[in-house]
Amino acid sequence: MKKICNLATIHPRDDARIFRKECFAETQRYEVHYVTCDGKGYELKDNVHIHGIKKYKSKLLRAISAPFRVYRKAKAIDADIYVLHDCELLLIALLLKRRNKCIVFDCHEYYDKGAESFPFMLRVVLIFFFKCLARFSIPHMDGNIAATEGIVDFLKKVHAKNIHLLHNYAMLKDFKSVQMPDFKHRHCILFTGTFYPVILNLVRALTLCRNDIKLILRLRNLSSTGLNSVINTSGFQKTDFKENVCWQQIKLLHKECFAGFVAHANYFGNSSASSNKLQEYMANGLPGIILEATNSMWFKNFMNNNGHPLGLVVDADPQAIADAIDYLYENKEVARTMGMNGRKAFETKYNFESEADGFLKFLEEVSQSKKSKK
Repeated sequence: MKKICNLATIHPRDDARIFRKECFAETQRYEVHYVTCDGKGYELKDNVHIHGIKKYKSKLLRAISAPFRVYRKAKAIDADIYVLHDCELLLIALLLKRRNKCIVFDCHEYYDKGAESFPFMLRVVLIFFFKCLARFSIPHMDGNIAATEGIVDFLKKVHAKNIHLLHNYAMLKDFKSVQMPDFKHRHCILFTGTFYPVILNLVRALTLCRNDIKLILRLRNLSSTGLNSVINTSGFQKTDFKENVCWQQIKLLHKECFAGFVAHANYFGNSSASSNKLQEYMANGLPGIILEATNSMWFKNFMNNNGHPLGLVVDADPQAIADAIDYLYENKEVARTMGMNGRKAFETKYNFESEADGFLKFLEEVSQSKKSKK
Protein backbone atom coordinates (compact mmCIF):
# COMPACT_ATOMS: atom_id res chain seq x y z
CA MET A 1 0.00 0.00 0.00
CA LYS A 2 1.25 3.49 -0.84
CA LYS A 3 2.22 5.83 2.00
CA ILE A 4 1.03 9.40 2.35
CA CYS A 5 2.49 11.74 4.98
CA ASN A 6 0.87 14.96 6.21
CA LEU A 7 3.33 17.50 7.62
CA ALA A 8 2.48 20.34 10.02
CA THR A 9 4.31 22.61 12.44
CA ILE A 10 1.47 24.86 13.64
CA HIS A 11 -1.59 22.60 13.52
CA PRO A 12 -2.25 20.15 16.39
CA ARG A 13 -2.67 16.38 16.07
CA ASP A 14 -6.46 16.59 16.36
CA ASP A 15 -6.78 19.39 13.82
CA ALA A 16 -10.21 19.26 12.18
CA ARG A 17 -9.08 19.78 8.59
CA ILE A 18 -5.89 17.72 8.64
CA PHE A 19 -6.59 14.80 10.99
CA ARG A 20 -10.37 14.52 11.17
CA LYS A 21 -11.05 15.19 7.47
CA GLU A 22 -8.08 14.72 5.15
CA CYS A 23 -6.39 11.88 7.04
CA PHE A 24 -9.77 10.19 7.46
CA ALA A 25 -10.33 10.30 3.69
CA GLU A 26 -6.77 9.19 2.90
CA THR A 27 -7.08 5.99 4.98
CA GLN A 28 -9.38 4.62 2.27
CA ARG A 29 -6.43 4.26 -0.12
CA TYR A 30 -3.16 4.89 1.73
CA GLU A 31 -1.10 4.08 4.79
CA VAL A 32 -1.45 7.48 6.44
CA HIS A 33 1.15 9.30 8.56
CA TYR A 34 0.84 12.70 10.22
CA VAL A 35 3.85 14.59 11.60
CA THR A 36 3.14 17.50 13.95
CA CYS A 37 5.12 19.56 16.46
CA ASP A 38 3.20 18.90 19.68
CA GLY A 39 5.80 16.97 21.71
CA LYS A 40 3.38 14.11 22.45
CA GLY A 41 5.23 11.31 20.68
CA TYR A 42 3.82 8.49 18.56
CA GLU A 43 0.18 7.37 18.49
CA LEU A 44 -1.87 5.16 16.20
CA LYS A 45 -5.37 6.62 16.11
CA ASP A 46 -8.18 5.81 13.66
CA ASN A 47 -5.65 4.08 11.38
CA VAL A 48 -3.46 7.19 11.25
CA HIS A 49 0.17 7.03 12.42
CA ILE A 50 0.67 10.30 14.34
CA HIS A 51 4.25 11.40 15.04
CA GLY A 52 4.50 14.17 17.62
CA ILE A 53 7.98 15.69 17.51
CA LYS A 54 9.46 18.53 19.58
CA LYS A 55 7.11 21.33 20.63
CA TYR A 56 8.43 24.91 20.48
CA LYS A 57 7.45 27.62 22.94
CA SER A 58 8.88 30.35 20.73
CA LYS A 59 7.00 30.98 17.47
CA LEU A 60 10.11 32.43 15.86
CA LEU A 61 12.27 29.45 16.84
CA ARG A 62 9.55 27.11 15.60
CA ALA A 63 9.38 28.85 12.23
CA ILE A 64 13.16 28.55 11.81
CA SER A 65 13.93 25.15 13.34
CA ALA A 66 10.77 23.03 13.24
CA PRO A 67 10.63 22.55 9.43
CA PHE A 68 14.00 20.81 9.47
CA ARG A 69 13.01 18.53 12.36
CA VAL A 70 9.87 17.70 10.41
CA TYR A 71 12.03 17.01 7.36
CA ARG A 72 14.15 14.46 9.23
CA LYS A 73 11.05 12.62 10.43
CA ALA A 74 9.46 12.82 6.97
CA LYS A 75 12.59 11.39 5.39
CA ALA A 76 12.54 8.47 7.85
CA ILE A 77 8.89 7.70 7.04
CA ASP A 78 9.76 7.58 3.31
CA ALA A 79 6.26 8.20 1.98
CA ASP A 80 5.19 8.33 -1.66
CA ILE A 81 3.22 11.57 -1.24
CA TYR A 82 3.86 14.43 1.18
CA VAL A 83 1.17 17.00 1.95
CA LEU A 84 2.49 20.23 3.51
CA HIS A 85 0.01 22.14 5.67
CA ASP A 86 1.94 25.22 6.88
CA CYS A 87 3.70 27.96 4.92
CA GLU A 88 6.95 27.60 6.88
CA LEU A 89 7.21 24.03 5.58
CA LEU A 90 7.87 25.47 2.13
CA LEU A 91 11.43 25.75 3.49
CA ILE A 92 11.80 21.98 3.10
CA ALA A 93 9.54 21.40 0.11
CA LEU A 94 12.35 21.44 -2.43
CA LEU A 95 14.48 19.17 -0.23
CA LEU A 96 11.72 16.58 -0.39
CA LYS A 97 11.36 17.07 -4.14
CA ARG A 98 15.05 16.29 -4.58
CA ARG A 99 14.21 12.83 -3.21
CA ASN A 100 11.81 12.39 -6.16
CA LYS A 101 8.74 12.53 -3.93
CA CYS A 102 5.32 13.87 -4.88
CA ILE A 103 4.84 17.14 -2.96
CA VAL A 104 1.43 18.76 -2.43
CA PHE A 105 0.93 22.08 -0.65
CA ASP A 106 -2.37 22.45 1.19
CA CYS A 107 -2.88 26.20 1.58
CA HIS A 108 -5.29 26.74 4.50
CA GLU A 109 -4.57 30.41 5.05
CA TYR A 110 -2.40 33.33 4.00
CA TYR A 111 1.30 33.55 4.85
CA ASP A 112 0.77 36.42 7.34
CA LYS A 113 -1.52 34.22 9.48
CA GLY A 114 -0.11 34.16 13.01
CA ALA A 115 2.40 36.97 12.43
CA GLU A 116 0.23 39.47 14.34
CA SER A 117 1.84 38.54 17.67
CA PHE A 118 5.35 39.60 16.62
CA PRO A 119 6.76 43.14 17.07
CA PHE A 120 6.06 45.39 14.08
CA MET A 121 9.48 45.34 12.39
CA LEU A 122 9.94 41.60 12.89
CA ARG A 123 6.41 41.04 11.58
CA VAL A 124 7.22 43.04 8.43
CA VAL A 125 10.42 41.05 7.86
CA LEU A 126 8.70 37.68 8.42
CA ILE A 127 5.78 38.49 6.12
CA PHE A 128 8.16 39.64 3.39
CA PHE A 129 10.28 36.51 3.80
CA PHE A 130 7.34 34.11 3.61
CA LYS A 131 5.85 36.06 0.72
CA CYS A 132 9.08 35.55 -1.23
CA LEU A 133 9.29 31.92 -0.13
CA ALA A 134 5.73 31.25 -1.29
CA ARG A 135 6.29 32.90 -4.67
CA PHE A 136 9.49 30.90 -5.21
CA SER A 137 8.42 27.48 -3.90
CA ILE A 138 4.75 27.10 -4.78
CA PRO A 139 5.27 26.94 -8.59
CA HIS A 140 7.52 23.90 -8.01
CA MET A 141 4.89 21.89 -6.13
CA ASP A 142 3.44 18.85 -7.92
CA GLY A 143 0.00 19.85 -6.69
CA ASN A 144 -1.67 22.57 -4.64
CA ILE A 145 -4.83 22.42 -2.55
CA ALA A 146 -6.83 25.54 -1.65
CA ALA A 147 -9.33 25.86 1.18
CA THR A 148 -11.29 28.74 -0.40
CA GLU A 149 -11.96 30.37 -3.76
CA GLY A 150 -9.85 33.32 -2.64
CA ILE A 151 -6.85 31.07 -2.02
CA VAL A 152 -7.30 29.62 -5.52
CA ASP A 153 -6.91 33.16 -6.88
CA PHE A 154 -3.78 33.67 -4.79
CA LEU A 155 -2.23 30.39 -5.99
CA LYS A 156 -2.90 31.33 -9.60
CA LYS A 157 -1.15 34.67 -9.08
CA VAL A 158 2.03 32.91 -7.91
CA HIS A 159 1.83 30.54 -10.91
CA ALA A 160 0.89 27.40 -9.01
CA LYS A 161 0.01 24.35 -11.08
CA ASN A 162 -2.51 21.55 -10.51
CA ILE A 163 -4.81 23.45 -8.12
CA HIS A 164 -7.64 21.63 -6.36
CA LEU A 165 -10.31 23.39 -4.28
CA LEU A 166 -11.05 21.40 -1.12
CA HIS A 167 -13.67 23.21 0.94
CA ASN A 168 -13.33 22.92 4.70
CA TYR A 169 -16.90 21.73 5.16
CA ALA A 170 -18.08 19.93 8.29
CA MET A 171 -18.37 16.15 8.13
CA LEU A 172 -21.80 14.61 7.63
CA LYS A 173 -20.89 11.62 9.82
CA ASP A 174 -20.40 13.96 12.80
CA PHE A 175 -23.94 15.34 12.55
CA LYS A 176 -26.09 12.36 11.56
CA SER A 177 -28.18 12.32 14.75
CA VAL A 178 -29.04 16.04 14.82
CA GLN A 179 -32.74 16.81 15.43
CA MET A 180 -34.18 20.06 14.15
CA PRO A 181 -34.57 22.53 17.04
CA ASP A 182 -37.68 24.62 17.68
CA PHE A 183 -35.83 27.41 19.57
CA LYS A 184 -38.74 28.02 21.98
CA HIS A 185 -36.62 28.04 25.11
CA ARG A 186 -33.31 29.21 23.64
CA HIS A 187 -31.95 32.62 24.63
CA CYS A 188 -28.30 32.28 23.51
CA ILE A 189 -26.25 33.06 20.43
CA LEU A 190 -22.93 31.40 19.63
CA PHE A 191 -19.50 32.34 18.32
CA THR A 192 -16.55 29.95 18.24
CA GLY A 193 -13.13 30.20 16.62
CA THR A 194 -10.41 32.76 16.06
CA PHE A 195 -10.57 36.21 17.64
CA TYR A 196 -11.02 39.14 15.27
CA PRO A 197 -11.48 42.74 16.51
CA VAL A 198 -15.00 42.78 15.03
CA ILE A 199 -15.99 40.29 17.77
CA LEU A 200 -15.90 43.22 20.21
CA ASN A 201 -18.84 44.73 18.31
CA LEU A 202 -20.74 41.49 18.84
CA VAL A 203 -20.15 41.75 22.59
CA ARG A 204 -21.21 45.42 22.57
CA ALA A 205 -24.39 44.52 20.69
CA LEU A 206 -25.67 42.58 23.70
CA THR A 207 -26.28 45.86 25.56
CA LEU A 208 -28.33 47.19 22.61
CA CYS A 209 -30.68 44.21 22.21
CA ARG A 210 -34.32 44.66 23.18
CA ASN A 211 -34.33 41.13 24.55
CA ASP A 212 -32.25 39.49 27.25
CA ILE A 213 -29.77 37.59 25.08
CA LYS A 214 -26.64 35.77 26.21
CA LEU A 215 -23.53 35.24 24.04
CA ILE A 216 -21.67 31.93 24.31
CA LEU A 217 -18.15 32.88 23.24
CA ARG A 218 -15.41 30.30 22.71
CA LEU A 219 -12.09 31.62 21.41
CA ARG A 220 -8.81 29.83 20.73
CA ASN A 221 -5.19 30.97 21.00
CA LEU A 222 -6.19 34.37 22.37
CA SER A 223 -3.36 36.79 23.14
CA SER A 224 -3.27 38.69 26.44
CA THR A 225 -4.12 41.88 24.56
CA GLY A 226 -7.11 40.23 22.90
CA LEU A 227 -8.24 38.75 26.22
CA ASN A 228 -8.15 42.14 27.94
CA SER A 229 -10.05 43.79 25.10
CA VAL A 230 -12.83 41.19 25.34
CA ILE A 231 -13.10 41.38 29.14
CA ASN A 232 -13.17 45.19 29.16
CA THR A 233 -15.88 45.53 26.48
CA SER A 234 -19.36 46.62 27.55
CA GLY A 235 -21.65 43.62 27.29
CA PHE A 236 -19.08 41.15 28.61
CA GLN A 237 -21.25 40.62 31.72
CA LYS A 238 -23.79 38.95 29.38
CA THR A 239 -21.14 36.67 27.88
CA ASP A 240 -20.32 33.07 28.75
CA PHE A 241 -16.63 33.12 27.80
CA LYS A 242 -13.99 30.36 27.74
CA GLU A 243 -10.77 29.74 25.84
CA ASN A 244 -9.50 26.71 23.91
CA VAL A 245 -12.52 24.46 24.36
CA CYS A 246 -12.33 21.11 22.53
CA TRP A 247 -14.45 20.32 19.48
CA GLN A 248 -16.66 17.84 21.35
CA GLN A 249 -17.64 20.51 23.90
CA ILE A 250 -18.32 23.07 21.18
CA LYS A 251 -20.59 20.59 19.42
CA LEU A 252 -22.82 20.44 22.52
CA LEU A 253 -23.12 24.24 22.65
CA HIS A 254 -25.16 24.34 19.44
CA LYS A 255 -28.06 22.80 21.36
CA GLU A 256 -28.29 25.88 23.60
CA CYS A 257 -28.45 28.54 20.86
CA PHE A 258 -30.89 29.92 18.29
CA ALA A 259 -28.24 31.44 15.97
CA GLY A 260 -24.52 31.29 15.25
CA PHE A 261 -22.16 34.08 14.19
CA VAL A 262 -19.45 34.08 11.55
CA ALA A 263 -16.73 36.71 11.56
CA HIS A 264 -13.66 36.67 9.38
CA ALA A 265 -10.52 38.39 8.25
CA ASN A 266 -10.36 39.27 4.55
CA TYR A 267 -7.47 36.98 3.66
CA PHE A 268 -6.83 36.96 -0.10
CA GLY A 269 -9.46 39.69 -0.49
CA ASN A 270 -12.13 37.02 -0.19
CA SER A 271 -14.46 36.70 2.75
CA SER A 272 -15.19 33.00 2.36
CA ALA A 273 -12.05 32.10 4.34
CA SER A 274 -13.90 31.22 7.54
CA SER A 275 -17.04 29.68 6.08
CA ASN A 276 -16.42 26.27 7.75
CA LYS A 277 -18.04 27.69 10.90
CA LEU A 278 -21.13 28.48 8.89
CA GLN A 279 -21.34 24.87 7.73
CA GLU A 280 -21.23 23.71 11.36
CA TYR A 281 -24.20 25.93 12.17
CA MET A 282 -26.02 24.62 9.09
CA ALA A 283 -25.32 21.04 10.18
CA ASN A 284 -26.97 21.77 13.54
CA GLY A 285 -29.99 23.52 12.02
CA LEU A 286 -28.97 27.01 13.21
CA PRO A 287 -29.36 30.14 11.09
CA GLY A 288 -26.12 32.04 10.60
CA ILE A 289 -25.50 35.75 11.10
CA ILE A 290 -22.56 36.94 9.01
CA LEU A 291 -20.71 40.08 10.04
CA GLU A 292 -20.23 41.87 6.75
CA ALA A 293 -16.67 42.63 5.62
CA THR A 294 -15.10 44.65 2.81
CA ASN A 295 -15.85 41.98 0.20
CA SER A 296 -18.85 39.91 1.28
CA MET A 297 -20.49 39.14 -2.06
CA TRP A 298 -19.61 35.44 -1.68
CA PHE A 299 -21.45 35.28 1.65
CA LYS A 300 -24.46 37.20 0.33
CA ASN A 301 -24.87 34.80 -2.59
CA PHE A 302 -24.29 31.79 -0.37
CA MET A 303 -26.75 32.91 2.31
CA ASN A 304 -29.46 33.60 -0.29
CA ASN A 305 -29.24 29.91 -1.29
CA ASN A 306 -31.35 30.34 -4.43
CA GLY A 307 -34.18 31.97 -2.52
CA HIS A 308 -34.06 29.62 0.48
CA PRO A 309 -32.08 31.80 2.93
CA LEU A 310 -29.72 30.30 5.47
CA GLY A 311 -29.49 33.37 7.72
CA LEU A 312 -28.60 37.06 7.65
CA VAL A 313 -25.67 39.16 6.42
CA VAL A 314 -25.38 42.33 8.50
CA ASP A 315 -23.12 45.32 8.87
CA ALA A 316 -20.55 44.95 11.66
CA ASP A 317 -21.99 47.96 13.52
CA PRO A 318 -23.16 46.97 17.06
CA GLN A 319 -26.70 48.31 16.51
CA ALA A 320 -27.07 46.40 13.23
CA ILE A 321 -25.89 43.23 14.96
CA ALA A 322 -28.35 43.80 17.83
CA ASP A 323 -31.22 44.30 15.36
CA ALA A 324 -30.36 41.00 13.64
CA ILE A 325 -30.25 39.15 16.96
CA ASP A 326 -33.62 40.59 18.03
CA TYR A 327 -35.18 39.77 14.65
CA LEU A 328 -34.32 36.08 14.84
CA TYR A 329 -35.20 35.88 18.54
CA GLU A 330 -38.61 37.47 18.00
CA ASN A 331 -39.32 35.48 14.83
CA LYS A 332 -38.55 31.93 15.88
CA GLU A 333 -40.36 30.35 12.92
CA VAL A 334 -38.26 32.40 10.49
CA ALA A 335 -35.13 31.30 12.36
CA ARG A 336 -36.28 27.67 12.29
CA THR A 337 -37.01 27.80 8.54
CA MET A 338 -33.55 29.24 7.88
CA GLY A 339 -32.07 26.49 10.05
CA MET A 340 -33.98 23.81 8.12
CA ASN A 341 -32.79 25.29 4.81
CA GLY A 342 -29.23 25.13 6.12
CA ARG A 343 -29.55 21.52 7.30
CA LYS A 344 -30.94 20.42 3.93
CA ALA A 345 -28.14 22.23 2.05
CA PHE A 346 -25.56 20.63 4.35
CA GLU A 347 -26.93 17.12 3.84
CA THR A 348 -27.13 17.39 0.05
CA LYS A 349 -24.04 19.41 -0.86
CA TYR A 350 -22.03 21.28 1.78
CA ASN A 351 -20.39 18.40 3.64
CA PHE A 352 -16.83 17.11 3.51
CA GLU A 353 -17.81 13.62 2.37
CA SER A 354 -19.05 15.12 -0.89
CA GLU A 355 -15.54 16.52 -1.41
CA ALA A 356 -13.55 13.42 -0.42
CA ASP A 357 -13.70 11.49 -3.71
CA GLY A 358 -12.44 14.49 -5.68
CA PHE A 359 -9.67 15.01 -3.13
CA LEU A 360 -8.46 11.38 -3.40
CA LYS A 361 -8.69 11.47 -7.19
CA PHE A 362 -6.56 14.63 -7.22
CA LEU A 363 -3.86 13.02 -5.04
CA GLU A 364 -3.76 9.99 -7.33
CA GLU A 365 -3.52 12.16 -10.46
CA VAL A 366 -0.63 14.28 -9.21
CA SER A 367 1.15 11.17 -7.95
CA GLN A 368 0.80 9.42 -11.31
CA SER A 369 1.87 12.57 -13.13
CA LYS A 370 5.00 12.69 -10.97
CA LYS A 371 5.82 9.06 -11.83
CA SER A 372 5.40 9.61 -15.54
CA LYS A 373 7.95 12.45 -15.45
CA LYS A 374 10.67 10.38 -13.76
